[in-house]
Amino acid sequence: SFVIWTRGESRGCFVEYSPAAPGKGDVVDLVAYVLGCSRWEALRWAENWLGIDPTASRVDNATWRATLEARAAEAAARKAADAERQRQERDDKAQSAKGWWLAAEPGAGSPAQTYLEARGLRLARWPGALRFQPAAKYRHEDGTISLHPVMLAAMSDKGGAIRAVHRTFLRADGAGKADVPSAKKMWGDPAGATIRLSKGRSSLSPEAAAERIAGLDLDEAEAKGLFGPLAIAEGIENALSFALWEPDFRVWAAGSIVNLARIAWPVCASRVTM
Repeated sequence: SFVIWTRGESRGCFVEYSPAAPGKGDVVDLVAYVLGCSRWEALRWAENWLGIDPTASRVDNATWRATLEARAAEAAARKAADAERQRQERDDKAQSAKGWWLAAEPGAGSPAQTYLEARGLRLARWPGALRFQPAAKYRHEDGTISLHPVMLAAMSDKGGAIRAVHRTFLRADGAGKADVPSAKKMWGDPAGATIRLSKGRSSLSPEAAAERIAGLDLDEAEAKGLFGPLAIAEGIENALSFALWEPDFRVWAAGSIVNLARIAWPVCASRVTM
C-alpha cells in the first residue's frame, strides 16, 4: 500500500509499503520517488514547477534562520494554546461533574442501595462517595434521550478533589441495571481519579493519614492503622465485595481497566492489591 499524509505534523510525507519498491520520506523524496531521480534533481524539478528562477539570489542564512525560528515560535504558541484549551475543557467538565454529585441525593435507602443489595452487597456503612440521582438523562446513539435513576459515584484525584463522576444507570425499582446499551458511564476528567469506597482500619482519608504519618516510623504508623494496604478494583461492585471481605483495607474503584494504570498510589499504602 501507498500512503501520503495530507494534514498534521507529517503533512507531505509518504510511505510505500511494497516490498518490491519500498520508500519513504518528505515531499522532496516523494517527487524523487515518482520521477525516479535524485533529491537534487527533484529540487530542480520543484523549482521549475513552482516557477522559481534557480539563478536568482538566494535568501541569506540569517534571514532563513529567522524565518525558521518565527515558524517554530508560531507552532509552539499553537501547541501551548491547544494544551490550555484542552486543560480548560477538562476543568469545565470536572466542575460540571462535581455539580452533579453535590446536587444528588444520599444513596442510603435509595434504589442505589436496592441495586447493591440485589447483588449481595449489604453494607453496614454507606460509602460517602456514592450518591443517588432519581432521573438522569441517557443520550442514545440516535439522539433520543431517556430518563433513568442513577447511582452516582464521585471520582477523586490524588489530592481528594472530585474530578469526575461514574454513573450506573438503574431500573426504576433499582433491582438491576437499566436496559440501555451502556449502563455505566463516566463524565468529567476521570484520568487517574478513583472512587474511594472504604477508608480501611484508620477511617481516615489518604490525605489525613499522610499528615499523621509525617514524623512517625513505619512500624508506628502501621500500628496506628495509618500505613496500611490498599486494594483497587475496576468496578464499584467488585471493590465493595473486597471491602466486605477485607475491612482493614482501603478500597478504591478505578471505573475502567484503562484507568487502573493511571492511578497514583498514596504514601499511606503499605502495599497495593489490584
